[in-house]
Amino acid sequence: MIDAIQWRPAVGDPSFIGWFTVAAYFLVSTLAFKICASSSKLFLIINERKQKLFWLIVAVIILFLGINKQLDFQSLITEVGRYYAKENGWYEIRREIQFWGIISLLLFSLTALTVFIFKMGSIIKSNWLAIFGMTLLLSFVLIRAAAFYHVTVFNNQQFNGLLELSGICCIGLAAIRIITNTNRAK
Repeated sequence: MIDAIQWRPAVGDPSFIGWFTVAAYFLVSTLAFKICASSSKLFLIINERKQKLFWLIVAVIILFLGINKQLDFQSLITEVGRYYAKENGWYEIRREIQFWGIISLLLFSLTALTVFIFKMGSIIKSNWLAIFGMTLLLSFVLIRAAAFYHVTVFNNQQFNGLLELSGICCIGLAAIRIITNTNRAK
């Protein structure tokens, strides 16, 4: 199987904007981890646990997306899927499987959002900018997944790049606001 897979760990986007985006991901992830580490100083006790969990989830997602930006794990997943599709005789219906995979990802995202709103409702107001940024980033991921599997919804690189950087920027601004002005975070 390993010989049949074409993916190799390498820099996926060696351009200036690619590295700039990776640096932005890592900077924002660091800020989110800093919020987690300082949560007892930044938030009231009543909201501290939820805030810490929220920012930990944000930090981990942002860190993963930053690593993935250059290592291109979705290509590895595609290669493994292609290998098993050919090996098990369902390669001919791969587009239908890909379509349902994207629909499943969308439904999972909507379910996760619903659970988040239900469980974390009390901190939504103080984190609206970060939530908006995460929504932009997750939209970017869904659009990229659809484009990657030849479902052309929004297959415009400039639009996708703007969506990605806007999401990172919103989350970063929300994190800076919390770190520099604790009264708003409470």
